[in-house]
Amino acid sequence: MADKQDFTLERYKYILERKQSLNEATFKIAAIYQVIIVALGLAQFNVIAMTSSKSITLSTAEFASTCLLCMLAILTLLIIALLLGGIFSWLKYRSDERNIEIQIFGKSREPTSISNIFRWYETYIALIVILVFAATFWTYIYRVYPLLKSLV
Repeated sequence: MADKQDFTLERYKYILERKQSLNEATFKIAAIYQVIIVALGLAQFNVIAMTSSKSITLSTAEFASTCLLCMLAILTLLIIALLLGGIFSWLKYRSDERNIEIQIFGKSREPTSISNIFRWYETYIALIVILVFAATFWTYIYRVYPLLKSLV
């Protein structure tokens, strides 16, 4: 019986460590996103500067800008997928944690519900990522492409 309790305790510790690890991973994902966004912004600035100095043609500038926008779209999808994967993993670990609590104590905290989504920082990170993409897409269509054409 002691072996089963030891195993359950170790499993419980493991679950708590994994949940903590998922929280840390979320902030690493956000940091990587910020760095890549800055790099893409600097690349676009360079394209505009090269276009204004006539170092590259309009078609090359438009192609480079479109590629940068596509990279941002791929980055956005990747970040959202990573955040969703983290959320689903956390929910699974929370379910396992709850089962152990019921097994040991006979009761557990309330189960996580979808209404708690507004208390998770992953939700707000995902919303910001989506808003950044939407704002950037709008900026490319209505500001960057017309600016490139006016520089030629």
